[in-house]
Amino acid sequence: MPLKKKPIEINDRNNNETKPLSLIRKKIDSIDNKIHDLIMSRAQLVSDIAKEKRSENFKDIIIYRPAREHEILARLIKRHKGNISIRSLISIWRNLISAYISIQGEVKLIFTNNIDNIVNSHFSSEIKKIKKNNSASCLKGLMENKAHIAILPFPNKNNDWWSKLNNFKGVNIVGSLSEDFYGETTALILSKQKIEYSSNNIALYTLKINSENIRAYSEFISSKGYNLICQKLLSAKKSIILFSIKVSSDKEINLKFKGIENFELEANLKPKNIGVYSLLSKDILNG
Repeated sequence: MPLKKKPIEINDRNNNETKPLSLIRKKIDSIDNKIHDLIMSRAQLVSDIAKEKRSENFKDIIIYRPAREHEILARLIKRHKGNISIRSLISIWRNLISAYISIQGEVKLIFTNNIDNIVNSHFSSEIKKIKKNNSASCLKGLMENKAHIAILPFPNKNNDWWSKLNNFKGVNIVGSLSEDFYGETTALILSKQKIEYSSNNIALYTLKINSENIRAYSEFISSKGYNLICQKLLSAKKSIILFSIKVSSDKEINLKFKGIENFELEANLKPKNIGVYSLLSKDILNG
């Protein structure tokens, strides 16, 4: 005798649980639509900015502004709360910013070996990337307008491109890259555009001196609270020092440098500014 099929019992409790879930999902869908609308609205405003710049015949239209990107992300980090991590927040906004940059025009970047991960993490596929074998090729490509920006590894005793930067007239450091926005700086962004300041910055300076005085100047710079980054022997008689200071404007730089210029171990020495990059202040990180 065939077995009788047992009727399927519906658990009312489980059915009741689907109702609140359904309501929550509908709210999520509604929020998704609002987010999408805002993304499209922002894109339109970016297009309007690009048109306005062209209509006013700006001599040099700057599409990518690292200081502006930094200020946007710093403001968002400061107001952020909830379950989404800061790292995820930064990733979301960096992808959006890359998309909005491409709306204003094509941006090409040139970079060297060994920093692929950080470049690809910071700049989405919307940005065209050109890889070169060394820093000199990147700087040459920048000078020849083959790229709008160059990404080079942070200076150290092996990465000495900074010591030759004066040979590339008009090229400045304008930004930086780190693994998670507020971590250790691992690469610098260079461009032929003017330096822009955010609320908190690191200014990089070089100083050419007689090789016999390198120790005295290094100790003096460090004693004044500047961060001595690198030093390089250019010849038997000449050396160059790279150091940094925290600043908020050109005016502050001029005030801080009076002490160095007045250190008369060598006459008429003046530090050479090679650029500025934004720094996230500790008060933002600490909430």
